[in-house]
Amino acid sequence: MRWFPTAAVLVMAVGGQATESPLPGENVARGASYAMSVAPNYELSMDAGDGEQLTDGVYTDAWFWSQLSTVGWQDQNPVIITLDLGSVMPIRGVSLNTAAGASGVAWPRAVQIFTADQEG
Repeated sequence: MRWFPTAAVLVMAVGGQATESPLPGENVARGASYAMSVAPNYELSMDAGDGEQLTDGVYTDAWFWSQLSTVGWQDQNPVIITLDLGSVMPIRGVSLNTAAGASGVAWPRAVQIFTADQEG
């Protein structure tokens, strides 16, 4: 049975001085560094790029759970991702792409997003 975690937590942390507002639709997280509380362990998508793929700006479509351009976890709860934007800036949205409903894969029970305007 293959399945993704039933809970996921995303934490966005930023520090420094406020910068000019980004253009509408600009991906302010592109290229940002991040830390994961649990290393990705979903075999069909694991590769050396997992430490950059969440913020590389590449959107993987279709059967993304079996493509190396994605990052996945199996039997891990929770998964906490801490993203550092490098400076204080407006966040106009967050994107998450996941799947469920087949092969024992369940939707995350929760996705929580926290922000901070300084390191701490």
